Amino acid sequence: PPGWTASQAAALRDLRALPPGARAIADDPAYLWRAGLATPPLMNDAARMRIDQGDLTTASVTAAARTRNACAVLIWTERFDRLLPGLRDSLAGAGYARVAEYGRHRELWVRDVCRAGRWPEATASPRSPG
Repeated sequence: PPGWTASQAAALRDLRALPPGARAIADDPAYLWRAGLATPPLMNDAARMRIDQGDLTTASVTAAARTRNACAVLIWTERFDRLLPGLRDSLAGAGYARVAEYGRHRELWVRDVCRAGRWPEATASPRSPG
């Protein structure tokens, strides 16, 4: 969009490159809205008040990042950078990798299966027959 910095435009471009139907999480949801992305349930509001009240935690963001069609987490502000301790390690444990950096503490994490061109539900182990 006009008036955006190069790093903001790059983040938007990278979000728009996610597979069709992908969901994403961001501490600045305006990026997701501009990219035409939906969020997993209860991840559309990343207000600091939700963090302060314990409604939005490292565990809840990671749990949402593991849901069906969840493919990316954008860390853009102090909310995910500093106020959710251990988020990066937790995302790595959930199969995410940092794929882009847009300046100090601004990062895009994408789920491994999404980068491999598969959907997250394809990673589940097949059930044994009867």
